[in-house]
Amino acid sequence: VWTKAYGVTTPGPMGAPISPTTIFQAASIAKPVSALAVLHQVERGRFDLDADINGYLTSWTLPESDLQAGEKVTLRRLLAHTGGVTPGGFAGYDRTASTPGIVEVLAGTPPASNSPARVASKPGTEVAYSGLGYSLLQLALEDELDRPFEAIMQETVLQPLELSDSTFEQRLPEALQHRAARGHLGVGAAVDDGWRVHPELAAAGLWTTPTDLAKLIVDVAKARRGEKSRLLSSDMTRQMLSLHKEGMGLGFVVRDGDAHGYFAHSGGNT
Repeated sequence: VWTKAYGVTTPGPMGAPISPTTIFQAASIAKPVSALAVLHQVERGRFDLDADINGYLTSWTLPESDLQAGEKVTLRRLLAHTGGVTPGGFAGYDRTASTPGIVEVLAGTPPASNSPARVASKPGTEVAYSGLGYSLLQLALEDELDRPFEAIMQETVLQPLELSDSTFEQRLPEALQHRAARGHLGVGAAVDDGWRVHPELAAAGLWTTPTDLAKLIVDVAKARRGEKSRLLSSDMTRQMLSLHKEGMGLGFVVRDGDAHGYFAHSGGNT
């Protein structure tokens, strides 16, 4: 019902004023937004939450490990960071550098700068925050639907919720570049060329505004209460926001120990 913007898009006297339509990199807040797309496909019957992720991958396969001890790396476990897959996040790439595709990210091959996706612990036993786990979900969506991830997110989440100031595009068109906040470090120095590129879209690739995120939060909250929402059924939303393990739901961090509970996710990048 009310929005107001403060500050400038970059430090110093040349920074343009921030407006409610200034877009920001949301970093790991991309994860629960991506989770909504996965759960939408579960409701459509395209995915099974408890199926092995390799059953949906055709472009690359997660190597099996003795550490699995017979346990599957499932979509449900990946969404809740209990898949046992290589933990950690991503540093991003300079805008002028070569950028890996999602298969190169998962394989850990050049120009990707990260380690490969591997089963590092027994699935289902612990929460180990994994950006590569969400990269597996990104590839599963692309392989299963035969569509680029950006297009899947646009059609499945962004358009239905009318998030008109959000995108997963990393090579921002000129019009969006003019609306993008530039990154800067704590001492005030600007990030080289304004921001870094994240091909790991499901884990870290969202550009958005606080207003668009508020629209998404309101829709999820309505569904949790049993009201009509634009994206998921109430049953699926409650499953998403139920405690899976160690404070994790399916995409969101959840706390359900009081009358209302809450769901959240933070994000941080260069």
